[in-house]
Amino acid sequence: MTTLRADTRFVNASILKLPPPESYDVAILALFVRVSDRKGNVDVPAEQAALADQIYKTGKPVITVGFGSPYLIERFPQAETWLAAFGISDVAQIAAARALFGQIPVRGKLPVTIPGVNLKAGFGIELPVNPMTVQPMDMRGEAQLRPAYDVIEKAIAEKAFPGATLAVGYRGKVAIHAFGKLSYDAKAAAIAPETMYDIASLTKVVATTTLVAKLAEGDFAVPLDLDAKIERYLPEWASGPNAEWRHQVTVRHLLTHTSGLPPFKEYWRTSKNKQDTLTKIFAEPLDYEPGTKEVYSDLGIILMSEIIEHLTGKTLDDLAKNCIFSPLGMQDTMYRPPKTLWPQIAPTEIDNNLRHRLVQGEVHDENAFAIGGVSGHAGLFSTAPDLAAFCQMLLNGGVYAHQRILRRATIAQFTTAQQLSNGTRTLGWAVPTEGGSSGHYFPAHSFGHTGFTGTSIWIDPDRQLFVVLLTNRVHPTRENTKIQQVRPALHDAVMQALGFVTAAAPAK
Repeated sequence: MTTLRADTRFVNASILKLPPPESYDVAILALFVRVSDRKGNVDVPAEQAALADQIYKTGKPVITVGFGSPYLIERFPQAETWLAAFGISDVAQIAAARALFGQIPVRGKLPVTIPGVNLKAGFGIELPVNPMTVQPMDMRGEAQLRPAYDVIEKAIAEKAFPGATLAVGYRGKVAIHAFGKLSYDAKAAAIAPETMYDIASLTKVVATTTLVAKLAEGDFAVPLDLDAKIERYLPEWASGPNAEWRHQVTVRHLLTHTSGLPPFKEYWRTSKNKQDTLTKIFAEPLDYEPGTKEVYSDLGIILMSEIIEHLTGKTLDDLAKNCIFSPLGMQDTMYRPPKTLWPQIAPTEIDNNLRHRLVQGEVHDENAFAIGGVSGHAGLFSTAPDLAAFCQMLLNGGVYAHQRILRRATIAQFTTAQQLSNGTRTLGWAVPTEGGSSGHYFPAHSFGHTGFTGTSIWIDPDRQLFVVLLTNRVHPTRENTKIQQVRPALHDAVMQALGFVTAAAPAK
């Protein structure tokens, strides 16, 4: 969004350079005139009128706000959206801004008749407050999703996982439904919509990628350059093997999983803390020349989180809480949940390698556990309602409940497929691929991610649609891989239920 203020008191419109139309989605044009008593016309300076005409001719949506006199609209009949404030005071300007963004309702009426545009006294359009939050889907919408619910219930019957929570958001409405139990124990508690799950690698996109995006925007004192060599931020990296290749690795390589790092290493077998793990990654030989192929790597995202902490001087969990979760009202999303919450968290695996007990309320990923439970690649716990708010924030262009987390342009930048990964990855996110977890019908412009414990997010910005699936499919063992068939079947069922495809439509 671009706001252009043409003020007859302060701005020489003839020297105001307009941004290129492709750089914004909508312009807000604020026009100011002083109200003069007993005068029959409104004097708009030629420079101001010319500027307005240029903006209207761009072809982009324009919201025109007239301050000072309702008669301003006579001069600009081409204005399709008009908000009038009958004064130029700070109070009037603040009220107009709040109305534009839905924080207060619009319900004023014209006090006079404006003959030039055939508007009579008393005319007005009433608009309610826009909370900019996701709202519950009505019963009809819930019923429409029955085929998707059937997929989950069938999966539970076939022991793909003991329980699940599903959130389907469409055009600002969400249906959240719980299925099954916390475990296969006959006495286990039923899953609730607010049940917490270890979301595993969804941590990479919900926390790490979002914080990287904020750093790239310049939200912190030291901005992040996506194309900078990572040795600028982590000098220890340069001293490792494959020196020629290591000097090539950039932040963009880490985010697109094209750094040359191997996908996974069992550092937890000897690492005692985060520094132990980082030292091992710094000494890890690269498997291939950076940028030549895409190999999904936890190690690169562990480094990414270290860069975040290095640039901000703050811990990853504090940053995520203060910059993402608290503004979005995600009260049940956190690293290292307190023991008081453990009984209501879906248990994961019976760990026979590291902890030799059932894991519940502690991070499932062994490397994240060895690091201390807070890492860029895993460690977050969350709920379907919280993740629904996060997804809706992305669909809203970075705003939720009138809290801006990211700019719209940043979201577009970070969710566009990157050539480095041959189009399979964005900056942090994945895109639909043949035979992938998104099924057959999520379009190429969609983006998503999965988590090892049985979680996933898929978002279709064109349809204003998201699907959040939370399960504990690794309970009691990770050897259960039936989730691989459930995910695409679920997403296909959602698309069919919402009428985007027919049951007989050919797969893409």
